[in-house]
Amino acid sequence: MDIGIVTGWGICLTFVIGIILLTLWSIHQYRVQRAVYRHLLTLKEQQPDIIFSEQSVNRFAIDIINGSSTRKTRGIITLSSHEIGVYPVKFPPQAVITFSPADIRGFWRPQSYASGMNELWIHVERKREWVLVKLWLGREQMMEFIRTLKPMVEPEMVIAYRRQRPYIHYGPLLAQPAEQDIHGAWTLEPTISLYLMPRYLLILHDDAVQQMIPLEAVQQIGALRRLDAPQANGLVRFQTAEAHYAFALKDYEAFANALADAAKRTLEAPVMQKQKGKDGEWDDAD
Repeated sequence: MDIGIVTGWGICLTFVIGIILLTLWSIHQYRVQRAVYRHLLTLKEQQPDIIFSEQSVNRFAIDIINGSSTRKTRGIITLSSHEIGVYPVKFPPQAVITFSPADIRGFWRPQSYASGMNELWIHVERKREWVLVKLWLGREQMMEFIRTLKPMVEPEMVIAYRRQRPYIHYGPLLAQPAEQDIHGAWTLEPTISLYLMPRYLLILHDDAVQQMIPLEAVQQIGALRRLDAPQANGLVRFQTAEAHYAFALKDYEAFANALADAAKRTLEAPVMQKQKGKDGEWDDAD
């Protein structure tokens, strides 16, 4: 058979297959959008006071610090006066997580506003469990969501949100509380976890928060090797007005630097106005 004929048939077949795949993709997208629309109508019937929702598919991921995590998944995010809900696109509507604005301990956008999907991290405390809720919404959706959320949370969270990036998150890291006797020897207690976020240093046992230390109260941060056991994990020491703390951990110097940087940032004045970025776009400080 002539090579030209074979080539021509191959091109035609490729074109036909491409048209079929594009058609199937379009049908799938239409069905997804219809499912989202029906899903949203059902949610609004269940929660008439919803003040934020979108007829489009967004993304979410849920990370329980020291616990389970979900993959980045398609879903719907709703916001009412008393509840934030995250729902996968399935029937009947069933939330992956719901929480009230009073459960929020901070929220931050890791990057400036951009076209396409924008990411938001919301820290939530529920029954001593610390949950990081990650949302991806379109630019306009994200701006609307944050404008709606801000009046519902404590003013201190809005101030923290407005501080300059990068927002420091570190851990969770395994560590052991340490106490020094009068002879300079250190005694280590059972292992816990340390998780550093822009407002607090968390001390966790398994997936439960034992203590939240406000970063603006942290002073006199130091990293040192143990003279009584030079090959053992190093120590991070700091103090607040109420107590002195010491923890033994593997990456002690890196953690001490991150803690010092995060604590310093809590004392910085927030960006209170919109500032024009290098790309000519207005980076919304809201």
